[in-house]
Amino acid sequence: MLCGRVCYFLCMKISDMFRSACAELAPLYGESESRAVVRRVLDKRFGLSLSDVYMDKDTSFGETGQAEFCEIVRRLKTCEPVQYVLGSEEFCGHRFMVNRSVLIPRPETEALVAICLQRLRAMEKGGGNGRRLRVLDVGTGSGCIAVSLKLAMPQLDVWGWDISGEALEVARENARLLGADVQFECVDMRSAPPLRPGQAGFDLIVSNPPYIRPLERETMHCNVLNFEPAAALFAPQDDALCFYRALHRLVSSHGRLTTEASHGGSTFLCVEINEALAAETRDLLETEISYRLHVTARASLCRDGFGSWRFVVAEYVLDGKQ
Repeated sequence: MLCGRVCYFLCMKISDMFRSACAELAPLYGESESRAVVRRVLDKRFGLSLSDVYMDKDTSFGETGQAEFCEIVRRLKTCEPVQYVLGSEEFCGHRFMVNRSVLIPRPETEALVAICLQRLRAMEKGGGNGRRLRVLDVGTGSGCIAVSLKLAMPQLDVWGWDISGEALEVARENARLLGADVQFECVDMRSAPPLRPGQAGFDLIVSNPPYIRPLERETMHCNVLNFEPAAALFAPQDDALCFYRALHRLVSSHGRLTTEASHGGSTFLCVEINEALAAETRDLLETEISYRLHVTARASLCRDGFGSWRFVVAEYVLDGKQ
């Protein structure tokens, strides 16, 4: 047994530890993925590169290091994601702290950040009457989207909403560690309080809401099902698009167009979606919103870096017509 009462790695060379751990994890992760996971652990936790491993650079790993490595492998064998085991994940070039109260940031979501930055820079280039652009990240989780946007464009005013107090603690700590001035608030998108008198609306609202249908559970890996927060993953059984309806309503209640009716305004809504519901989500977000003046809605689908329909970008333009 790899990790029992006595650690199997005691007195092993680093290269032997690497091979043994990969062999133990291969039945769960596959040979290639197990090697990648163990390499990541040795690199991020112990500062050992692959060349260090093969050259047995540190032949005196020590009982403390061996015991820690043994415990890490034990946790990985339970299907716990390596990101939770190590306590962090890379996203948009920054390291974000993660734990089981937040979703693990995914590489495909980096494309959503890029889409938002493209729109925001275009708005800024267009002038914007010299005002600061305001951005709202709904369901912020670890804060990876909100913080990444603020770090890329420090001139933005950025807010992050979540209904989980534990998630907001993680988001605030990530913002502090990375030096990003983001305002985090505990708000449910489905019952958000109205804007205060004189409070400006948001130029761009972004969200990666729960969108997985319960019927899709059987296709998901145990490391997601057993460890990541279900409330951040799954949409209700009876309405898979309920959170997109709430976001659609937020545009009319919290978008910039709400506070700039006198001279026209617009708001972007950028969301990550379930590819199986791509057309339905786009059509929902392209419907006219409830507002006293005429609003033109345009929505389009965008692919992620893996070629899947993963995002909808909608623009709502207040044209001043009655």
